[in-house]
Amino acid sequence: MAKILFIARALLAAAMLLAAAAPGLAQSTVSAETKAELDAAQTELDKAFATSDPAMIRAMMMPDHVAVLPYLPIESSIDEEIVSLGSVNYAFTGQANRKMFALADDVVLITQEKFYDGTAHGKPLPAKVLVSAIWMKRDGKWLQRYYQETDATLHK
Repeated sequence: MAKILFIARALLAAAMLLAAAAPGLAQSTVSAETKAELDAAQTELDKAFATSDPAMIRAMMMPDHVAVLPYLPIESSIDEEIVSLGSVNYAFTGQANRKMFALADDVVLITQEKFYDGTAHGKPLPAKVLVSAIWMKRDGKWLQRYYQETDATLHK
């Protein structure tokens, strides 16, 4: 697990450096075709979570996927996310400021704001979160490798 966390943190650090050093270049390297593929993949993964479909969730993520969410243990695995499905009830109410940054061939960082209404483990979900997700293309399919939500209601 420590190796996975190191890799995830290294990818995130690389993404941040690339975004800070050359945001125009990084953003422009994502083709319209890739953007459309990633939009479709994200929509499919969001639907899998909304319908509590463990098989589809697994099919859309790398086996060593790591998630950092305000309502789960820090650095959760796919299994921990799937176990929590019955404890999370939400409605996805929108998104804003979606940006894509190419980190390497077939590796893209997506940042955005997402808006929710619902609960997790009986507590209210943040109404607004800042999202960072790393997607990797494997065997012709985009898979999510890393996903982080930060409660944006705390930062006004």
